[in-house]
Amino acid sequence: ALRDMLDQPPRCVVNDSTSEALARVEMRAKRGLLVERDELAGLVEGLERYSAGVDRAYYLEGFTRGAFTIDRVKSGSLFIEDHCFSITGGIQPDRLRSLLMHSGDDDGFMSRLLVFWPDQLPAGPIPQGANHAPMENAIDRIYLLEPDLSEGRATLTLSDAAHRAFNDWYQSARAARLGTMGMIGSAYGKLPGYVARLAGILHVLQWSFEEHRDSLPTVIEERHLVAS
Repeated sequence: ALRDMLDQPPRCVVNDSTSEALARVEMRAKRGLLVERDELAGLVEGLERYSAGVDRAYYLEGFTRGAFTIDRVKSGSLFIEDHCFSITGGIQPDRLRSLLMHSGDDDGFMSRLLVFWPDQLPAGPIPQGANHAPMENAIDRIYLLEPDLSEGRATLTLSDAAHRAFNDWYQSARAARLGTMGMIGSAYGKLPGYVARLAGILHVLQWSFEEHRDSLPTVIEERHLVAS
């Protein structure tokens, strides 16, 4: 089974899998992995259905990233050099409330998700088509990006101005969340990491649309930190 797995090309998207199957894909996804479910309720319910909670723990631990080893009698040993992946999908507000926010003990799963509801757009004429070329070019630039891995992995840093903005926000946000418990407290605890991650994502996205800039700058600007 391991030989068959190694003969398959690496993937970057998974829709539905157990943790062991996901681990086999993840250990070869050197450029990152996305778990995409149109209905996130199906993903969350599946994490409990087949493995008595083992799959859910595997997803929780993927938030921290780092080396991860799975040892099973049937499947043998699987080593993931960097256990980390992203999740995206949709869920109805009522299902979000019942499935994730009112589901018993808080294990931190809900606080690992960023939930957003888009602003309603005013009614307007429906266009006959759309120009996808700019987005496709941007995605190609990100996919073909070859960062400097001389130190083992690519590293983005904050500019001095971005660092000051982050520090100012962190101090005020920390004062506001002191003593907050429960799910809200868990969500507040994840915010600093999310702000830094989102700033990096905005930085890369901005670069991906600027075709006049060949190499990705390694310093995140203040505007991206503030937007995050």
